[in-house]
Amino acid sequence: MATAADGDLGTIPSDLASDQHRAERLLTELAMELRRVPVHEHTRYLHLRALALKRAVMRWPDEQPDGSIRLAVIGEVLAMQKEAQDWRRLSPSGRSAAGEGPAGE
Repeated sequence: MATAADGDLGTIPSDLASDQHRAERLLTELAMELRRVPVHEHTRYLHLRALALKRAVMRWPDEQPDGSIRLAVIGEVLAMQKEAQDWRRLSPSGRSAAGEGPAGE
């Protein structure tokens, strides 16, 4: 999940190592969120895209992508976190955890 420290993507000067560390931390948070999102035809792409982004971030030291590319990946991970949270809220188990569903409707 995004935190206040994440702030605006373009306001903090960045270098490859700090961007990679930030992306890895965000991907870890995304993975924890996705563990609670059921995999089905509508969410499968989130799981697969997260894995693809993880592989891409792991290659950053070798590929040396431009800062704008790194920030775009970080932005995509943040957007995916929000989408995963939304899917979790929509799932039956997410509604039950939030006090919704059959008993709380």
